[in-house]
Amino acid sequence: MKKIQILAMILLFMINNLVYSQSSFRVVDSSPKSSFSKTSSGFYRMSEAKGKIKRVYYYEKFNNKAIILNVNKKKYKINNFNIDLIDNSFVSKINNDSLFVFSNLEKAYINNKEFIKKGNSIYEVLVEGKKVDLKVSFISFKREEIIDKLNGKVIKPAHYRIKKEYVLVDKISDKVSNLNKIKKKTILSFIDKKNKKMLISYAKKKKLSYRKEKDVEQILKYYNSL
Repeated sequence: MKKIQILAMILLFMINNLVYSQSSFRVVDSSPKSSFSKTSSGFYRMSEAKGKIKRVYYYEKFNNKAIILNVNKKKYKINNFNIDLIDNSFVSKINNDSLFVFSNLEKAYINNKEFIKKGNSIYEVLVEGKKVDLKVSFISFKREEIIDKLNGKVIKPAHYRIKKEYVLVDKISDKVSNLNKIKKKTILSFIDKKNKKMLISYAKKKKLSYRKEKDVEQILKYYNSL
């Protein structure tokens, strides 16, 4: 019980500079027999359990500051923030052994990047405008360990791989495309006829590629400004 109370206090100290209201991180189930402790906003989890496959996070380190928005539209500033790409969850590191996994967040801004939670997925918002949106989701795949048949030794341990999936949304027609790769043909199919020539000319003048994520962001942001 004392350990859980200490963890809750650490988390409350991490959540600073409250914007709109008092903290909602109230412990509602703190049974010491549980492997994690549920709260009104999430639960505690061991950061890396022994014998388990190493998790993949959006950022390699946890030294990230974030502004988070929960489902009740309350904003907080928090340190040691990251995104678990295996569970698609927002997490904060409490100490070397423990994480807090948020269950009630709607949005997070980390290092000038915006992330939104929808259903069981987290999307990074690349472009958001009056005409088109471009988001990217993260899909995890488990790769089993590879064992040498002769000596039984593990050649390559089990691990997770992450694949990006782009989501392009036409705000006017509600057309949606899910893409494994960004392609010129698909991008241009979301541009109205009136502005297509102008956009192609803009991309050519700026030497932008329709296959590069950053370049496509610039192209679509320009289109939204027209």
